[in-house]
Amino acid sequence: MRPGVAVAALLAALPPALAPPARGQERLAWAMAARVCLAGDPHAFATLAADLPGGGARLVVHRADGTRELCEAMPAGGVRQRAPVPSAQHVPRASDPAFFLERRCVDARRVEAADGAILGWLAYPACG
Repeated sequence: MRPGVAVAALLAALPPALAPPARGQERLAWAMAARVCLAGDPHAFATLAADLPGGGARLVVHRADGTRELCEAMPAGGVRQRAPVPSAQHVPRASDPAFFLERRCVDARRVEAADGAILGWLAYPACG
């Protein structure tokens, strides 16, 4: 299967949006996956596209220039796959939960590691 066809099939199978877990280890795993996908781009944010077997996550990374990419992050900290998203797909809705590395809204919710270290912030796309 050609890469473009594979990406299109992957995108077509995704639900419109998922909420990150409310608390606990699942939320921590989601935040760690988002951090991996956002590494090197503090101005981007991530929305959850799908949970992956084994604790990984498929996220949509929304960049400041308007481009988007799918990023599959594994719980061990690596990225399994990145693929560009066509501009008309996965446009974030105002109500979609979004993960940011930096706090951008006063009502953003802090996501902390077990030791209290700040991993990032949950807010909504308009914060970006």
